[in-house]
Amino acid sequence: MSREELSAFLDVAREEEPRLSPLSLALARAGLRPGAGLGLQRDDLDFPSRRIRVERALSAGRVETPKTGQGRSVDMSRELTQVLLGLELDRTAEALRRGWGEPPVWVFCSLAGTPLDLANVEKAFKRCLRKASMASFRLYDLRHTFASQLLAVGTPITYVAAQLGHARPTTTLQWYARWLPTDDKRLVDTLDGMAFRASGSRLVANASGAAFAAPQVVGMLGAPRRNRTSNLLIKSPQQVPPEQRSDDLTDTRTEPEDGGGVR
Repeated sequence: MSREELSAFLDVAREEEPRLSPLSLALARAGLRPGAGLGLQRDDLDFPSRRIRVERALSAGRVETPKTGQGRSVDMSRELTQVLLGLELDRTAEALRRGWGEPPVWVFCSLAGTPLDLANVEKAFKRCLRKASMASFRLYDLRHTFASQLLAVGTPITYVAAQLGHARPTTTLQWYARWLPTDDKRLVDTLDGMAFRASGSRLVANASGAAFAAPQVVGMLGAPRRNRTSNLLIKSPQQVPPEQRSDDLTDTRTEPEDGGGVR
């Protein structure tokens, strides 16, 4: 999804499917697989450090280890942190209303306090897509949205790979290479020294479209040297027609005549 599509989808989900909305945001802001998102428990959330510990996944109603076979930690965006904190407060209030005693351990739970069912989540996801008049997407595409949007703004692929739980960045590159920026001159500009950037130097295009250095650049680097004659084919004073010769071309003395000067 593009940023605009994701925003439109989340707006609909907040109104139509309030239990789907925070889960969808977690997949799109932390890059979680759907099963890992459904398997999150309250103790997995570290709000002060804005980290999520991915320890388990739900598949066909069973609790399993994550797809990679081991746990990992991922970062929470500020928006996701705020939404999950609000969800924690809502669950505490809901537990009091329903007489549960303690809030459910599951971050994303049903009205009965049990984990959300993946099939029901996917149906709700499709309903929100139709309501938003959007093209067909899969729930898993929220994870792809996370990766593609980060890479499109120049995020290091090693960071994205770690967030996704890929053991090797080459795996991330295999799936998401087309989202890497390939035409952004700001990247090569970072190689220039601070003194150069602070000088405000610019390349200016003339009327023919060719680029030439602005005065600041010429001042730093020096103007190019020129022959003493305007005709580049003339290499010695003897080749200059008599009527075009000047004293400085015919006078071959190394110093002006001035008493004891060197002749």
